[in-house]
Amino acid sequence: MRDLGTTPFQYQMFKVEKQIEFDDIEMGVLNDGTPYLTGRGLEKICGVGHGQFHRFVTDWDNERFKPRGKIIQQLLDTQNYQGDSLFLRANYNGAEVLAFTEPVCIAVLEYYAFHASKKKEKAQNAFRILARSKFREFVYQAVGYIPSSTDNWKQFHDRVSLTYASVPVGYFSIFKEIADMIVTIGQQGIYIDDSFVPDISVGMGWAKYWKENNLSDKYGKCSDYEHNYPSYFPQARSNPQHVKCYPEDALGEFRRWFRNVYVGEGKLRKYINKKVLDLSLSSKFSDKALAEYEKLLLPG
Repeated sequence: MRDLGTTPFQYQMFKVEKQIEFDDIEMGVLNDGTPYLTGRGLEKICGVGHGQFHRFVTDWDNERFKPRGKIIQQLLDTQNYQGDSLFLRANYNGAEVLAFTEPVCIAVLEYYAFHASKKKEKAQNAFRILARSKFREFVYQAVGYIPSSTDNWKQFHDRVSLTYASVPVGYFSIFKEIADMIVTIGQQGIYIDDSFVPDISVGMGWAKYWKENNLSDKYGKCSDYEHNYPSYFPQARSNPQHVKCYPEDALGEFRRWFRNVYVGEGKLRKYINKKVLDLSLSSKFSDKALAEYEKLLLPG
């Protein structure tokens, strides 16, 4: 994948892997995995007109020494951007596309959001969404691009490997039972990590339901098992965790509760929306992920 801070071959024609228009903004991914906005996409997200903006970006050799260009250049310098041009030239279905990569999009957005004489509210809103560390995820999610690397799933896989076969025979664990939800949401771009641990939320809700309805009298007492987080998780400092597991006879009851109460009554949606705010992701992605999972779990 391209080092976005250095683009030495500005006039090489790159190839587009996938390009779409999402929320009226053109964006895509080059065939090496580099996410970008098109010129028209960057114009719209900044809230500026086509003609003036096009002249500015295509005459960067001169514009970089003018007041606006100097500010944008300073913002690019903070990201160690060394390119001579503000864009890459790419081929999309036989037509040339001006592809603006992450450092440029963030610098231009920041200028129109906070430094321009007439600050653009649209640019301010977009800048909040396209936080520096989330630009790639934003474009990947919108385009539906899945990188070949499995790094996004590493933390989930590591948690699975540490809990596999640790639950005593005759009991079930919350983490294993909601794995399908974690995978479905991850396929939409919201991946499990040390700040997104949905099994804790589900476990707390189920434990409350279990106690309030005296389900131990019906199914037998719950037990616990050693649950270890990967060593790079902050939670690993208190390993091993002693986590509750429940009698297998109650599995049907749990699944009905999870489907009808936790998901059906909006508890999952509330949890995901809070995490989206914490992680500075766009609510459009959480809505898409939740809709996809609810469609599978709640037919009709």
